[in-house]
Amino acid sequence: GCDDASEDHALDLTLAVFVWSTGRGADAVNYVGLFDLNQWYFSQLPRKCRWRPSGRQSGVLGCSYFSFFSLDLALSGEKLMDAFVFDVSLFSVATVAEEEHFWPSADAFGVYCLCSESVNMCKFFGLQRTVLRELCSCGSFAFSEPQHFLSDCATAMLGPTSSLDQSVQPSDIAFQKKALLSVALEYGLQSVCTSCANSWISEGGIVLLIDWIELKIAELVLEKDKLWKHLLSANPLELSEIHVGHKLISSMEQV
Repeated sequence: GCDDASEDHALDLTLAVFVWSTGRGADAVNYVGLFDLNQWYFSQLPRKCRWRPSGRQSGVLGCSYFSFFSLDLALSGEKLMDAFVFDVSLFSVATVAEEEHFWPSADAFGVYCLCSESVNMCKFFGLQRTVLRELCSCGSFAFSEPQHFLSDCATAMLGPTSSLDQSVQPSDIAFQKKALLSVALEYGLQSVCTSCANSWISEGGIVLLIDWIELKIAELVLEKDKLWKHLLSANPLELSEIHVGHKLISSMEQV
């Protein structure tokens, strides 16, 4: 629930939160779920919730209108009496967002759990944020097994489809590292790129980084020329396209 709603903080009546338990006693399992009414309508009001496995090729996870998570790690074995969900926020991206970025699985939120002997709090960051946080925390160490992280990025629909396509040179480690660097750049993880630069200089892998930088510069030049053609021809241009180009150029300058 949420009290004291105002014009500046209006309630989102299209998003419902459910908390439930299965089993009894020590075997009870507690869940919190997010149900998006808009996405349910868009899916033509299905009567059942069918889950599709998160295949590495398809990059599809779960359901477009409903997602749920376990609360048991926050309960520490105590009995759940009540729960309060707060700070629900959508995944915000600088690029043109994929459809999966608007699914409930992408939402970040926190839950206060009133237990039999204490009050505990847990936070869920959403699928996309979780993948990016893990990549950021690992830094250059993520590139020792780039295919693992690329698979997670594909599942979360993070980055260009061409970079995440596992069928394209799947055993080429250099290709995988460049694709992962592109994901880090696109989502503002400059610290990951600089971590790789510092690590690869001593390991003799700086040639790969230079090749990737030259490739990204060439792509940005083409993107800038494309934007200028739109402006000079007076064609309608989305502000998001300008923002994307500016964001990537700023990221490259920092790297």
